Amino acid sequence: MRQRVSIAMALAHRPDIIIADEPTTALDVTVQAQVLKQMNALRKSHNTALLFITHDFAVVSQICDRVIVMYGGRIVESGETRDVIEKPLHPYTRMLMQCIPVLGEPERKLNAIPGQPPRIDKPLAGCAFAPRCPRAAGRCHDEQPRLAERPDLRSVRCFYPLGEA
Repeated sequence: MRQRVSIAMALAHRPDIIIADEPTTALDVTVQAQVLKQMNALRKSHNTALLFITHDFAVVSQICDRVIVMYGGRIVESGETRDVIEKPLHPYTRMLMQCIPVLGEPERKLNAIPGQPPRIDKPLAGCAFAPRCPRAAGRCHDEQPRLAERPDLRSVRCFYPLGEA
């Protein structure tokens, strides 16, 4: 109930921006849907920016116009939500999408991402995802890729993005 009250109090002030960090965690599906519907309606009617922090791509696909995917504390991909979900450029994003169950496809294999997340107390010289990445080559372990802006208004931090040789 405190979670619901906190969300209501934040929305009642008609803020210019709402930063919502996992706002629907631990809510039942019905209440979650109501909260998301209300947040989205208020966002649109009051022209409020919404920074929605979550691990739930089902929620992302419902409420977000743009998405930023992070790994190891760095942005690895950004773009319009539909583009990022349907045509990921970064291997981590694609592997995340492969971990999501699809309703009506009970036989679909859910692929876990092998390995362990990076340790924050021992940062790697190269790409933080390199030890878990099937596309990683020598330079991925030695150099930090930069976040490359693309003409299609997407960004990716990868030496070997998906869809490229």
